[in-house]
Parts: sequence; structure tokens; C-alpha cells
Amino acid sequence: TDFTYFFFNDAMQHFSGIAPSFLTAGKRNAKTDFPIDYEAYFKDDAAVCVEFAHPNVKVITEPWKTPAMRTVVETRKTAMKSKEGNLYMLGAFCPHDDVELGITEFKAEKLPPALHEELDHVPEEWYGDAFNQLPFATLIMEGGKVVSKNSLAEKMGLDPTSSKSELEEVASLPDYDSYHFGNVNMGGTSCRVWCWRPDVDNREVIAVSARPKHSEIPSEVQSCLALS
Repeated sequence: TDFTYFFFNDAMQHFSGIAPSFLTAGKRNAKTDFPIDYEAYFKDDAAVCVEFAHPNVKVITEPWKTPAMRTVVETRKTAMKSKEGNLYMLGAFCPHDDVELGITEFKAEKLPPALHEELDHVPEEWYGDAFNQLPFATLIMEGGKVVSKNSLAEKMGLDPTSSKSELEEVASLPDYDSYHFGNVNMGGTSCRVWCWRPDVDNREVIAVSARPKHSEIPSEVQSCLALS
């Protein structure tokens, strides 16, 4: 018995060199992709489904090795439940990069190109359930007004007022699609904030996500930074 992959974001191919449709074709799982330590991966995902029902989030700093990238990532996992009652381990990750380390305070860039491939097995209503239960706070704005906000954004108090200076900086750089802020104080907590333009046909739509940062550099990252 093992989990199989159900959904991967389009950006997966940009980061890893692996197409989401290849991973979600029903033949890939922890045993095929991690033949040596797949049992640990399986046990961890099973434990998330049992012990970290949304809005609880498990935070993991771990190595990540794919054809296109080998790095250390910050992974956040939660147990998502669909309206049909199906349980999913919903995860999100980000490389522990220069923004995470605090070396880069702000960075504007272009988004990876969209794949435009359909994951036919994923019902449309699943995306709404997943958005509401993402393991980090997220809201979507259009024309400066919030049109959608997930449960962790409500809990964290993420809104246009708390992100006012970041949104002003986004507005000052309209030719970019993706904006990373490495150290935003939100209620006394240092957070990483990401703003991006998800709709290529409507530049007025801006998504904002935020998550707390570590209070100190994790040992997994410190070992990579050690000078020999």
C-alpha cells in the first residue's frame, strides 16, 4: 500500500524537470521515486493525514533532489479533506534560497511559463477545497479588492492593510509577475511573503501568500553553508 500523486502545480516542471502529468498518471509513488527510504516518506505522509488535520501544519526542512534541481527545501504539509470526504496530504514547498536566508530582502522576477496541460482526473471543485486548506495563508485580489481568502489567511490576519507596503512595491513594478519579500513583520512574526500575478490576461489580479520563517537557520541548511 502506498500513496499515489494526485496533483502537482505547473511550476513543478520548472523546478524539477518532471512533468506533473507524468507524476500523476497513477504509476508513481514513494516506492518508485525513493526506493531506498520510501518507507520513511510513506510513514511521514500517513502521520500528516492522522496528526495534522487542517489548519495544523507540519514544517519540514529537507533535501530535495530532482533532475533539474538539487537543494534544501522548506516543506509545509497538512491533511486536506474534500467535500466528498476524501483525505489528501496537501503539501507546498519552496527552496531555502537567498530570500529565505535573508541575504536578499526583495526580488522581482518573471513567473515560469505555464504548461497548459490538463490533469483530467482532478475535478474542478477540488481546487477550491485545496485553496481553502493550503498550508500557508493566501488571498487573491482584483483591482485592489479581496475576492478570495483561505482559512489560514483569516487566522493570520493577512489582508491588503497588513501587506500595504508590499502591494505598493508590486504596483511600482508592473512589468514583473512574481515578487518575493524575505522579512515582513506580521503581528510580531517574521514572514516570507510572495505576491504574484496568476492571470496572464488580467494584470489586476494579484495573489498574496505569507508564512512564518524560522527563528534561526535550520541545521540542515547550516551544514550546507559550512565552509570546509
